[in-house]
Formats: sequence, C-alpha cells, structure tokens
Amino acid sequence: MTTLHLYAEAAIRRDLARARALLISRVRMSTERRRAVTEHLTWLSDLVRPGTDQISPAAAKVRQAAAAFGQTGLGHEREVLIEAIDGLVELAVTWPARWTGEDVPRVACGNLPWVLDGIPLRGGPGLVLPSPPDPEVARTRAALYRRKRAQLWGPVALTPSRILEAAAG
Repeated sequence: MTTLHLYAEAAIRRDLARARALLISRVRMSTERRRAVTEHLTWLSDLVRPGTDQISPAAAKVRQAAAAFGQTGLGHEREVLIEAIDGLVELAVTWPARWTGEDVPRVACGNLPWVLDGIPLRGGPGLVLPSPPDPEVARTRAALYRRKRAQLWGPVALTPSRILEAAAG
C-alpha cells in the first residue's frame, strides 16, 4: 500500500468522524446541506474495497442510511445513519489490511486538498506529491474544496483530526 493510499484512508476516516460529529450535534441542516453531506458519505462509501466480508456490508449500510436521511431528514434516519457510520469507522480502524479500493490513490491524486485537509504532514521521505502543471488550476481546486468543506462541515471542519478520531472511537 502506498503512502498516498494511507493518507486517503485517513481522510475517509476523518470525514466519517466529521459527519458523525455534525449529525450528533443535532444542528438543523438545510435540504441542500443535508443532501450534500449524504452525497459525500455515499462517495466515501463507494471508495471501500468491494468483496470484503464485513467492510463492504458496512459501507452499504452507510449508503442506504445516507440515502434515506438525504431524502427525509427525519430524526430516526439520522440515528440510523449515525449507527451505520459508527459501524464502518469501527471496522476501518481495526481492519488488519487495506480496506479501500485499488483506485483510491488515483482518486486521491485528483483530490489532494481533500486528502491533506487537517492531516499534519511531517517532513522527510514517504509522500511525494506531483507538481501541478498549472499552479492556478491547483489554487482554484483548493479554493473550491475549501468552499465545499465549509458547506459540508461548517465549524466541525476546524476541529483537529485527532480530536475527531477520539470522539468517533
């Protein structure tokens, strides 16, 4: 498994923890925000490697619960979604091997601002990021990500990853 793959898996766990924190806060979400959050959760679930006996069904539960909550926004669906997220996070943290799909590093390269958001990078060998051919495109992509992050998570996005992981676990 590559270093970028590990960072992508950490980003998935981070966003699952952010979603959980947002949902348990009981903050009232507009229909647009609720659907954006549930679409993001569906996308995260789609990054899980198919065919694993426990992780795949847990990801499917998140997708189903996200779809139901995205449609209605009812309290019961919120609780079901929180439980589904908890199940997937618990499995992902304890899974002994790679639990995401083969194409996750490719997806991560196309979404570097998402992958690196809130992850402390230490100097030294290990993670070599490609230089963008056009720095302006990279700045625009980063700005778009920051806007999406604010729409999805609001103040939760400012919470350090280690605190979110502790709250999720």
